[in-house]
Amino acid sequence: PPCISMLSAAIVSPGLGNLIIRACSPTRELASHHCSPQMHDGWSLVRHVPPGLSWHPAEDQLIGAEVYGPAGDADKAWTVRWDQRDYDEFIFSTGDCQKWLMTKKSQVFGWYSNTDRQIEASSLSDRPYEARWYRRANNKEDPWITLRDHSESVRDGEVMYGEDKFGNIHASNVLPIHNGADVWMRLSEEGRKQQEGCLAAREGRDGWQLVRRVGPGHMWHPATDQLIGSDVYGSPEGFNSTKAWSVPFNTLDYDEFMFATGDCLKWLITKKDTVFAWYSNGHRTIESSSASDQPYQARWYRRTNNREDPWITLHDHSGSVRDGEVLYGENKFGNIHASNVLPVNNGANVYVRLSSGANKVQGPCRGAAAGEDGWKLVRRVGPGYKWHPATDQLTGTDLYGTKAGPNSSSAWSIPFNTVDYDEFMFTTGDCSKWLVTKKDTVLQWYSNGHRQIESSSISDKPYEARWYRRTNNKEDPWITLRDHSTSVPVGEVLYGENKFGNVHAGNVLPAYNGANVYVRLSADANAVQGPCREAAAGKAGWKLVRRVGPGYKWHPATDQLLGTDEYGTPAGPQAAEAFSVKFDDQDFKEFMFTTGDCSKWLIATKESVLDWYSNANRQIESSSISGKPYTARWYRRTNNKEDPWITLRDHSTSVRVGEVLYGENNFGNIHASYVLPAYNGANVYIRS
Repeated sequence: PPCISMLSAAIVSPGLGNLIIRACSPTRELASHHCSPQMHDGWSLVRHVPPGLSWHPAEDQLIGAEVYGPAGDADKAWTVRWDQRDYDEFIFSTGDCQKWLMTKKSQVFGWYSNTDRQIEASSLSDRPYEARWYRRANNKEDPWITLRDHSESVRDGEVMYGEDKFGNIHASNVLPIHNGADVWMRLSEEGRKQQEGCLAAREGRDGWQLVRRVGPGHMWHPATDQLIGSDVYGSPEGFNSTKAWSVPFNTLDYDEFMFATGDCLKWLITKKDTVFAWYSNGHRTIESSSASDQPYQARWYRRTNNREDPWITLHDHSGSVRDGEVLYGENKFGNIHASNVLPVNNGANVYVRLSSGANKVQGPCRGAAAGEDGWKLVRRVGPGYKWHPATDQLTGTDLYGTKAGPNSSSAWSIPFNTVDYDEFMFTTGDCSKWLVTKKDTVLQWYSNGHRQIESSSISDKPYEARWYRRTNNKEDPWITLRDHSTSVPVGEVLYGENKFGNVHAGNVLPAYNGANVYVRLSADANAVQGPCREAAAGKAGWKLVRRVGPGYKWHPATDQLLGTDEYGTPAGPQAAEAFSVKFDDQDFKEFMFTTGDCSKWLIATKESVLDWYSNANRQIESSSISGKPYTARWYRRTNNKEDPWITLRDHSTSVRVGEVLYGENNFGNIHASYVLPAYNGANVYIRS
């Protein structure tokens, strides 16, 4: 036959035992195209058995992990390794090319018993058809690859492949007669297109970074961190390593995963947020994959007490396990979850990257982390399963830990109750989730109440979310990207206290590099605070006569602002202790009442303040909320030692929203707690 000389014409190319055949052409047109591959077709001869009475010595079930015999010797059985090569098609042929079939790699691999498998073309047909084959887990002679159904092919000498030196008529009806048998493989054009999305990651392009690998084998990743990225093991050796390894990536800034087989034939891209939640056979969105360039959903698993989770699959879990489409699992899990894919597709890799879209979204947070735009980092909790140790409900009085940067692994806090600021930024450590809100929005009491967010990682426009800050709940406030009930299950909680754990912490801190708190004085606030800052600096004729520090009680004075009381040691407008100097003998015409941080203040005449009234309109000349005169309802009653109550707006409104600027007689309640601890106490100035 014309093709008997093909093996002797083998050309051995360097690398991976790549044997390219330049052979004579058989007489049949189909055989010429498929059985006797030309160099330009990309086919490689990888396994050969000579004429004889037994099949291939291999026992690797066509995985390509074995090496034996002198490669290229037509008279002896031999094989080269191909388990770490990229390919998606096989040709099984007799040595004389009289009988052959071409099939997809995916049709060969899997476990099946007398099951229909698709043949793309063969010496019998140039169109696809099916034949019943065998590939059983505990049968060393498998797989049986045949031109037609197994039973008739054994009888008629149409067996194209078998292993474990199996003899009988399975071998004797074909091998001695047709000059042995060969196995060819290649990566088709279709396969190359299928690889395209993955190759960029494998080659380190488009921002992808390889962080975890498991080699060809029968067990999934040794990791048990549920993809958080805290596990470290092995020696990083690239995408083709035969051993498992992982580098830490829980402190990396990334928003996308790529899960891929080592040969890049199966891969998917998904968002970090899609992976990091708890779900059981739940729909998760895949952005693109080897199966589709459009987003779609698949059912995955990530359960709290299942160490093998998450299961990341190309399609729904149940079908993917069967079809060798599992792309991620942990805890050295085996079974067909591993054996249907890892040995066949050169293991599996995990890549991460920060997408271009995320880079833009994260800009404000990155600026804060770099100390830009006036932001100051005041509190941090590292990756872990518990929220901030603080119990000051964000008033900024707690001090603990050693101050470090926005990627510190330990929790720490510095005092910021004496800092002048009017805005908070709450962020995850990787900057993928953040929000900016006003100090006044945070430092009130509310339970599942609507609070305004100025901007965030999900919106550049103001919107509202339901938060909690309750007086007797040490874990409060709960600051979330969306409503509390929605944010907790999907990992959008950005602040909590008292080392609170549960999914409130577990869904965000370990996976997003902890969380940070920043404060700043906005440009608008700087302009608004001008008159107060002048007073604090002793300018414009103002004199500081009374102060109460951060705390939960108003001024100790009981002179109803007549200026007769003296106590404490006179100090500056930032003093921690209360003091008062006599000013009843001073000639003055105006009062200024301010918070210690100057964020809230008002100017009123002496006559407007020093009269008797009960919930009566009193004139304010100017304030932090208006540059023009207006009135507000105040109290100064003869028998109420806590009076006068000086407020930015009407008393009833101001008490509730932390706008009380003066009270006496050590009065507490929310009249004090809504303003003094958070706004650095309060001051009284006079001028003529």
